Amino acid sequence: MSQWLLESATAEFRRFANDWDRLNQTLYHAHPMFDSRFIGALLCHFGTPDTLMAVHRTHGGMLLLEATRSNTWASFLPAQLQAAPMMLPPQQYADLASLFRDLPGFPIQIDWLAQDPAYSPRPPATSMPEAYQQAALTMAISIDGDFERYWSQRPKKLRNNIKRYLKRIGETHQTPALQTFTATADMEEALNRYSDLESAGWKGQNGTAIERDNRQWHFYRDILQGFAKSSQARIYELQLDGRVVASRLAISGGGMLLMLKTTYDEAFRDLAVGRVLLYKLLEQEFSQRQMQRIEFYTNATPDQLEWATESRAIEHVTTYRSSLYANSIMLARRLRNIVRKLRGEPS
Repeated sequence: MSQWLLESATAEFRRFANDWDRLNQTLYHAHPMFDSRFIGALLCHFGTPDTLMAVHRTHGGMLLLEATRSNTWASFLPAQLQAAPMMLPPQQYADLASLFRDLPGFPIQIDWLAQDPAYSPRPPATSMPEAYQQAALTMAISIDGDFERYWSQRPKKLRNNIKRYLKRIGETHQTPALQTFTATADMEEALNRYSDLESAGWKGQNGTAIERDNRQWHFYRDILQGFAKSSQARIYELQLDGRVVASRLAISGGGMLLMLKTTYDEAFRDLAVGRVLLYKLLEQEFSQRQMQRIEFYTNATPDQLEWATESRAIEHVTTYRSSLYANSIMLARRLRNIVRKLRGEPS
């Protein structure tokens, strides 16, 4: 008998949602991005009938997988998901080896994409043949102490820049105000204001913006309204004399405030309104002390890291069917890189 029950995730995830959330609470302290409301909305809007949910028959661990090419499977990871959940107790990590027998076809590798070491079951050492690749450098801010102490520990360059931006806004005789929306009834209208800002900028030109009524808009509306019902959604806006010039979408859970998306009015680029919004937001969150940490889940730039109290690498982890396959694949990859180098092509 197979160790894993394989189900269509888009069709059956809702049936397992309560078990999923219990694992999320036990393993990851109710990580908001791993919440069944978030994952369920992702599957609804971005999953396919071929997206599989693997449920371990003994300990109940749950995984979401997709076939990516011949003999290869990978974590379900649409662009809106920055860290892929593995609802698996760390002591059961070795059970992943049995997936090679239970998944359709004859898989020789499984790519566990975007694994956050702080919220992943992967142990420090494993006997399974694996390879690792850094995917991103994410950042977080610990809400510890008061805002003045946090801000005094930021680089002088950052502090001086924010001071200069606030002075520049003052010279325009406009008053900056932070508005925070948390009610379910406010989510759609605030999301529309966010959408209007993003659609008017470079993301709109590239076709990647949250535009009113597109698939991304429906996804974010669903999760924001769903989380707002339990007071776990927030949309922050920076307004200058009542005009929205920057916005951030966020959800929370387990003491974590998770930043989802941010945008700003590019007509106000010289006033750095996106940075001023973050400054005002942090000032508020430190004073309210409702959260323990803020997670950004971005591939942080040096400028962004100036705001962080910590950072860590998000990794892609590849597990191979056996050492023989691992060695063969890595050898073939090295040979391809050698050939590309001889041809003058990028590796």
